Amino acid sequence: MCTACGLGVLITADADAVPAVGSSFMVVDASLRVCALSHEAETLLGVDEPHAIHRPVTDFLVPADTEGPGPGALVTEILSAGSGGEPLRTVLRPSGEYGVRLFARVAACGPPRAALLVLDEQ
Repeated sequence: MCTACGLGVLITADADAVPAVGSSFMVVDASLRVCALSHEAETLLGVDEPHAIHRPVTDFLVPADTEGPGPGALVTEILSAGSGGEPLRTVLRPSGEYGVRLFARVAACGPPRAALLVLDEQ
């Protein structure tokens, strides 16, 4: 539920990807911009929803391996999750943070075509 406008987001995703109550999650649209994020994700990423909406997901999350592929790899993973099937499991980190690893499930969400990212801090 958005604290600025009071509107909610309907999440339709594979049952294996649906976040549990109290989970950190974000919804990313087809242009890979943030549509919504949970209160827990706001805390985890240190951003409030009104400032995150319509910004690229790579402003907030990147692949965890600093020597590996850049933010474009996350974009590829999100796009491949839209192909259906099991949710993709990956390891991410908040942009600009190097000591935090987030285990994430990425799944198709929609319509309209979007992606659901469920984050687990471990």
